Amino acid sequence: MRDRISITQWRGLKVSLFSLMIIQSVEFIRLQLPFKNGFEHARAVRKAGDTILVKLTTEAGECGWGEILPRAYVTGETVDAILDEASSEPTALVQSLSDLQIVNQTELEKWIDQQLPMYQHHTALFGGIEMAMWDVLNQVHGVDWDRAIGPVNERPLGRCVTIGFDATSEKLRARAIDAKLKQASVVKLKIGLDDDIERIKLLDKHLGKLPIRLDGNGLYDADRIRQLLKECARSTALQSIEQPFSHADNSYVDLQQSLFSEFNIPFAADESVCSIESARLWQESGGFQIYNLRIGKHGGLRATRVIRDLANDNAIGLVGGSMVGETGILSQASELLLSRSKGFDYIEGLGQNRQFLSLDPVELVEGDTPLKTFNLKPQATAELMHGSRTITCSY
Repeated sequence: MRDRISITQWRGLKVSLFSLMIIQSVEFIRLQLPFKNGFEHARAVRKAGDTILVKLTTEAGECGWGEILPRAYVTGETVDAILDEASSEPTALVQSLSDLQIVNQTELEKWIDQQLPMYQHHTALFGGIEMAMWDVLNQVHGVDWDRAIGPVNERPLGRCVTIGFDATSEKLRARAIDAKLKQASVVKLKIGLDDDIERIKLLDKHLGKLPIRLDGNGLYDADRIRQLLKECARSTALQSIEQPFSHADNSYVDLQQSLFSEFNIPFAADESVCSIESARLWQESGGFQIYNLRIGKHGGLRATRVIRDLANDNAIGLVGGSMVGETGILSQASELLLSRSKGFDYIEGLGQNRQFLSLDPVELVEGDTPLKTFNLKPQATAELMHGSRTITCSY
């Protein structure tokens, strides 16, 4: 079912966006995307993706696309909360467009820099709007991507393959073989089970010398992580540990620094670094040695670039890629950023949603720029929008 909600109190607002271009409407399209196979880790069991596509339409007919992929345990946002607010009254972010007059890239960057600090706790929402605006600007005036993100990095990046809870001990050998066939340069293992140490050692045996990253999704405690490091730090090809402790608890900063000094295994921040503000705080405290970057959680392309540059300037390692369940819109933005970045040794998850999604709801429109625009596939309405909503904010 497709439920279209008109926001009558928003009608009449005219937005001067880009030279002589008027935004006619902003649409928030909720899609529930079934997976071919489920994916499980310590925080969630996923059998489908739940995402919001943002569609900006101009009076001249250009359509700019963005994507909001909120995770309550990551950015604190949910799909329902974003849509409920949008369907009841104009959000401050969308209202800010009413006074916006952007005629070039400089003006768009200025607006992003002004607005972003107000959305440090709503980074998924802001990133979806920002992405759609870059898309429209790219179509109307073009974008200097060397300036916006950086020049193309010619150095090839390695590949990280992720193994979730679905891979029991009996399946680890097959998953290790699969990672080797995919020419992985590192394997990421989701942890949080009673037999984690056994799984790590078994995977290490099957992988040979291929490095292993661990991801705890914030559900470990001090005693458990110390025991894991004692058992695995010097006897396996353990490379790093991502987010073992809850991002809501800052008391583990000293512990992580102590464990890093003792075992020389770096800690990677995922849920702990979503905003520019949090990235700066962790850089000052030295609690993490690696940042895991995802455009969908940082507030868009410009914010992710700021965090990337902050990490590079302060010798903080970087990991980047895509989020499980995202569409081609977010994936393309990730590929664009990673192709123009330094500091990444490998990427994780890019292309993984071809494995997970039964149907990617968007299709590329051919173009000759690094950022291609999209259309919603005709079959997306029938197959993916059952029980979802399309909220149209008309000006």
